[in-house]
Amino acid sequence: MMGSAKGLPTHLILQAHRASSQEPIGTFRLVKSTSALLPLCPCFRGSRATIWWYAPGFSPWRLCAPQEKEKNEMMRRWFGLSATLLFLCMALSLAGPPARGAAPVLTIAPTEFGLAFINSAETLRSDARLQRGITAGARLDRFPLYWNFVESSPGQFDWSKQDAALRANERQGLGTLAILLGTPGHYYPTTINRHQVLPMPAIGGGPIRDLERLTTSAVNQCSGTPPPRGLYEPIFADGSDWPGGNKVINPANPWARFVEEAVTRYRPGGSAGLNVRHWEVWNEPDLCHFWSGTAQDYARLLKVAYLVIKQRDPEATVIWGGLAHFQNSTFLYELVSTLRDDPMASSFGGFFDAATSHHYSNVTLGFTYTRRIQTALRTTPWPDKPVWITESGVPICNGFPGPECPSPYRATPIEQASYIWQNVAYTRLAGGGPIFHFQLYDDAGNECRAEPPADGFGLITNEPDSPCTPHNSEQRLAYRAFQLATHYFAGAEFLWADIQEGAVRRVAFYDPATRERRLLVWAIGGSDALARVPAAGTVARRISLDGSEESVVPLSGEYQMVVPPATSQNQPTSTTYTIGGVPYLLVERDTLPPLATITELSPISPPTFEVAWQASDPGSGLVASSVALWWQMDGGPWQRWLEQQPSAGSALFTGTVGHTYRFGLLAADRAGNGLTTPLSLAETLVGDGAQRVRVTGQVLTMSGQPAAGALLSIGAAGAFADGAGHFDFPLSVGRWDVAVQGQVLSHGESFLSDRALTLRLPPLSNVIDNGDFETALAGWTVGGTSPVGIEERGGTRDHALRLASAFVPAPGVPGEEGSAGGNATISRQVQLPLGSPHLSFYYRVESDDSAPDQDKVEVIVARDTLVDYVYMQQESSDWGYRSLDLSAHAGQSVTLIFNVYESSPQRRTTVLLDQVMVGESPTLLPIGHIYLPVAR
Repeated sequence: MMGSAKGLPTHLILQAHRASSQEPIGTFRLVKSTSALLPLCPCFRGSRATIWWYAPGFSPWRLCAPQEKEKNEMMRRWFGLSATLLFLCMALSLAGPPARGAAPVLTIAPTEFGLAFINSAETLRSDARLQRGITAGARLDRFPLYWNFVESSPGQFDWSKQDAALRANERQGLGTLAILLGTPGHYYPTTINRHQVLPMPAIGGGPIRDLERLTTSAVNQCSGTPPPRGLYEPIFADGSDWPGGNKVINPANPWARFVEEAVTRYRPGGSAGLNVRHWEVWNEPDLCHFWSGTAQDYARLLKVAYLVIKQRDPEATVIWGGLAHFQNSTFLYELVSTLRDDPMASSFGGFFDAATSHHYSNVTLGFTYTRRIQTALRTTPWPDKPVWITESGVPICNGFPGPECPSPYRATPIEQASYIWQNVAYTRLAGGGPIFHFQLYDDAGNECRAEPPADGFGLITNEPDSPCTPHNSEQRLAYRAFQLATHYFAGAEFLWADIQEGAVRRVAFYDPATRERRLLVWAIGGSDALARVPAAGTVARRISLDGSEESVVPLSGEYQMVVPPATSQNQPTSTTYTIGGVPYLLVERDTLPPLATITELSPISPPTFEVAWQASDPGSGLVASSVALWWQMDGGPWQRWLEQQPSAGSALFTGTVGHTYRFGLLAADRAGNGLTTPLSLAETLVGDGAQRVRVTGQVLTMSGQPAAGALLSIGAAGAFADGAGHFDFPLSVGRWDVAVQGQVLSHGESFLSDRALTLRLPPLSNVIDNGDFETALAGWTVGGTSPVGIEERGGTRDHALRLASAFVPAPGVPGEEGSAGGNATISRQVQLPLGSPHLSFYYRVESDDSAPDQDKVEVIVARDTLVDYVYMQQESSDWGYRSLDLSAHAGQSVTLIFNVYESSPQRRTTVLLDQVMVGESPTLLPIGHIYLPVAR
């Protein structure tokens, strides 16, 4: 049993319902300091009772409910009998319905979700509709409380419709984000002709709503709802704006009076017996058809509302009206500046608890608009205010009731579902949340139409009796996507994100309760892409938008999957993909320890040298300051060196000449996995820097003739090749980069003893960048069914590409032993030079297949309808060099393709590829244009 916090009252709420209906028959609230509490559920006959305990600052706790008999008996043993509670129990069971009271306050966390228009005061919805919103995972329902509807004449308030909607929500356990807006005509400023003010449009709808009014950007030309009369009058009757005590609202400020009436009625403990704790002040005040005043006028409106709400309910959450951003680009900054400069702002947190933003159709706006608000707040004393998203969504095309695609700002049903997951990713990437989706049903969209085409923003189509595009209440794929989002991302913390090789977006979350990583992955471009995800465990669930799942296992420490291309380009006159390709959700429990690396050291180091490290954990994140560095000398015991280090860093280490030192790293992750025993990650022999080795060799042309005059550089040493292409010079022992004419061709080659190198002169004026794959696959396109990977070549820091790093069959392609064949391909567009262009590359074929005409490595040049197989090899090889004449395609734009085909997973064929270059075949060796790959 949770006791009350010292000095705080404990509240006991007894709420009972008739057994035959949802109608509450009574709620009592008892306030004690630390009194014992008695569970009352067994007292009721023919009714259902629930008892809640709460204290300020704590979450409500249900003490008992009808199905919790075991808990009731336990509580009965814990607590003595209370005469007061027995009296209440007996009175409630014998008497008629007492006055209504309040159920537990319903709140929302930054990682949780809401929906717009599950219910509304203007159209009271059925319990079945409300339940579909709750089943989708919504914590709060967002809809407006229109001032102009409530106070139809001065001082006359009719809350009956609002009461009914809010009570229906809370009866189902659904909270409400209430929007306060709508100046009544009798409170318009006297300078405004009320008949010239355009009616306030329906909330929501995104950029495809009434475009004629949206194009009127000048505030003084806007005919939208004006600020109310008396807005700048003092808030309180004592002539001040300062709240305190039991101050009375100034009747000359009708906006302040309306806000007080709403909050006093609907706050916990208010006259309506309801629990509205979240208030949004107006809607999209930066759009002139919602607000014709200035940003300064809106800042005053927000200030008045905030101070009145907090005066009557200090625990309430007050957010500013969600901004649309796209009409008035200066509104946000003027609003923030006005709030910041108010003399009272420092005492009242700028008059808002959270900023609010809206976005539609383009999923990346979840990131862009959130960051825009954060940037604007950076100049204030409250730069870390939360940013809520209270409207976001996209209407459909190619589905009822939308038009045919393509249609501006719309999306296909599967793109709409993809939008929901990606919207979570982009918004949370910027630190925004909670997120409200617009909306549960289609309802009226931008305007009520009886027949398609119309806006379909909903997760569900309209009911058969809807006046707007009636349908059969059909759940779209987006409903299931939203439901899965609320299940997997509510409570999950943002972990990391990146764009992989310019083609794949990966956004990872971590759920501390389950120790699961929950990672979204999708293509951001218009072609299929290979997604690779570092494994955090030994198996994962790959979940699709419809909730279907399959188990996947990692290969070589990573999950690999092909993700489909983006297809949505719904912004007019733009070819940008506004929604990515269909995403996957990868869910796995983090069972692996952190990853740790120490930068490879030179084989021989001076007495004092630098050690650089990096630790990471892609599954749950590192425990802060858990990184510790250890060292070992000559194979002796490990010794602690540095503790509580950052995840990446470097430090100087001093050793003794003649001894070998190894270095290891320990770290722990948030899922409880740890590196507990140091392992050697790097080693070096401490020397005096005097040891030398001899490097000899020859530089040859592509045809095998001597290449005279080439300047070879290894580390700080170097020499020119003689007339026969030979070189011979001394070199300090170590690991060095190898360069020709100042261009690094091989990284971190090891020179521990004398070495002889044979080098080839590549084509001149190389037109291929990243042919050495040192920047991964930048510039290359991956194809085929089997994955590719980048590997560090043994004994160096140089990298090579591996085609077919694993076998993935191609459906429908015959193969041996019951398996289809598989292939891996990389390609790129190349503009070949005129003259005699040549392709050169280094490669190594590794094959277990000896059957003729089966596995093969191919080099293909494709131009228009011509496909030229310029090279093919089937047998294994050590590292070799090839130069291929492409003169037949000189001056043409071609697609250069490297492909590996393999027929069986039992007899693998794979190839390593490096130093791919294309250029004019050299006949002479002009100094300054020599490119010499180090021979393998």
